[in-house]
Amino acid sequence: MRIFLVANGPSLARTPLDKLIGEESWGLARIHLIYDRTDWRPTRYWWSDHPQDQENMDDVLWHIEQDYPCWVRRDVCEIITGDYIPSGANDNGKWTCPAIWAPEPRELPANVVPWDYCVEHNAGFARTADGGEDIRRPDGWHLDDGVLCKYGSGYNCMLQQAVLEGYNPIYLVGADLGFVGRDGLGEDDPDHFDPRYNTRWADKARADLDNETQVDMHTHAKEWCDERGIRIYNASLGGSLEVYPRINFKMLFK
Repeated sequence: MRIFLVANGPSLARTPLDKLIGEESWGLARIHLIYDRTDWRPTRYWWSDHPQDQENMDDVLWHIEQDYPCWVRRDVCEIITGDYIPSGANDNGKWTCPAIWAPEPRELPANVVPWDYCVEHNAGFARTADGGEDIRRPDGWHLDDGVLCKYGSGYNCMLQQAVLEGYNPIYLVGADLGFVGRDGLGEDDPDHFDPRYNTRWADKARADLDNETQVDMHTHAKEWCDERGIRIYNASLGGSLEVYPRINFKMLFK
């Protein structure tokens, strides 16, 4: 029961993704920006963030309409169904997305699975910007409660769910790290497979912090899995993630 977890690093642009057709392979976030270059589609799509703008929400809804399984964070599902209440609001303060499904009450399509996330460690970093302790940093994976921890990245959630479902080995693809950031939104995004990918600005200091945090995140995953005989390999074409042993992506399909 092997699985490929597809991240969105620059190396994905030169990865022969069509080799994943017929394999269990999960993708996330703005993976659709590579669809015009491959016939491959994920067997499961993941969305792990609270939508920051309408473009984010449109991305989620578009993927749902593709009719493959979509694992969407529970609060985003509540936005879709009209049940979401922002913090501090009452029932009259519900925030909903456009009513694309009828009749009322809106229901999630059958291909959507809501999942619960760990609030305590959400948006945590390995350290604060000034080098102090971030209280949102976990000591490691905590899977006993079945709640997925988004510390570091939504990719962490995919990793945890793959483990919970018994996949072994797990192959990482496009998990480059080595974020460099950029000086402003007028520049192309250098940290993902498509220059249009990141619509939010990440300066170089934030890029350094993201690198530290994701290395920490992957170290947690490796420690937990090593203790249980679960093998994780980095099959990315390049990049700077060296927490796991490397394996040649193309050799996996001989």
